[in-house]
Amino acid sequence: MIVLQKNSLAETEEEHGAAGADMRLANISHTVTEGNKVVLTWKALSASANVEIQLFLIRNLMNSKKLATVPMSQEKFEYQAKESDQELIFNFIPRDEKKERKLDTNLM
Repeated sequence: MIVLQKNSLAETEEEHGAAGADMRLANISHTVTEGNKVVLTWKALSASANVEIQLFLIRNLMNSKKLATVPMSQEKFEYQAKESDQELIFNFIPRDEKKERKLDTNLM
């Protein structure tokens, strides 16, 4: 999971799940470009052909929104954040295996 927070430099990582593709090995990172476009990148892992990307709602971390399932080999996903977004949490789940990755990051 990637958490993007405006005006903060803190970065933390969390991971949980069953055995399988370990997204900690995927070197997930992000950049925020002009206009609040969040570019998520990772290194493809051979243990899973696809990765699901979810966005958690900060007000309720129990609710998430599936943004896309993309080929693992794509190694990139872009999300247009709203100007009002202060913190975003992205979750990466290999669809062919069940080891997911959570990473806290900043928007500004």
